Amino acid sequence: VYLASGKSWSHHATGAALLVDDSGVGSKFIRLVDLAASAVVFEQELYDHFEYSASRPFFHVFETDTAVAALSFASEKDAQGFLEMVQK
Repeated sequence: VYLASGKSWSHHATGAALLVDDSGVGSKFIRLVDLAASAVVFEQELYDHFEYSASRPFFHVFETDTAVAALSFASEKDAQGFLEMVQK
């Protein structure tokens, strides 16, 4: 995950991006999990009218409560699949 700071991006966390449908709270979330620490290091709820887009085939941007954030994928194929799931 990268967070926007002015006109540049700063690295915030690294991990596996998951799209989670949490039926217990009735919402979907993007969660970034640090596999080495087995911990969620970033979470964003997909609220009503949530906007998620690909500024590059591997770089997806969206707004959080406090900043503009981005996910950078190692694989463009994985990025495309994640984009399609989020935009459903």
